[in-house]
Order: sequence, then C-alpha cells, then structure tokens
Amino acid sequence: MGPEARDLLEENLRLTKENNRLLRKLKRAQTISTIFKIIWIAVLIGVPLVLYVYVIEPYYQEVQTRYDELQQRVEAIPGLGAILEQLKHQQSGN
Repeated sequence: MGPEARDLLEENLRLTKENNRLLRKLKRAQTISTIFKIIWIAVLIGVPLVLYVYVIEPYYQEVQTRYDELQQRVEAIPGLGAILEQLKHQQSGN
C-alpha cells in the first residue's frame, strides 16, 4: 500500500469518526427535543385540568349548592306562582 492510499484511508477514518460524532449529537438533540415536546403537551393538557379540579370546581359546586337552596326556598313560599303569573300578565298588558 502506497503513502497516497494510506493518507486517503486515514482521511476516510477521520471523516468517519467526525461523522459519527455529529450523528450522536444530532440523535441526542432529537431525543431531548422529543422529551421536551412530551413535557410541553403534558403541561398544556395538565394545567387546565388541574386548575379545573382544584380551583374552578369548588366554586362551581358552591354556586350550584346556593342555587339549589334558593330554588327550594322560592318553592316553599305558598302562592308565589300565582303572584308571579299576575305580575307577568300585568307587564304584558302594559
């Protein structure tokens, strides 16, 4: 094997090692990117869900309870339905 062939083989080996090094960096970057995408999607889905369960739902339940209590009190007033009907007819007559 002549010196020119040996130089070409050494150059080929050097380029192959550099190529492998770059490919490993690219694979590592792709893996990290995929992990961050998964985390980002989990945050986008998880944060609203957590906010609903721990913040919004208790207020909603409280409003629902108050509404039910108010409705029961209104239904307990005798003759309220007739009074409301009279008011409705008076307003529609004017």
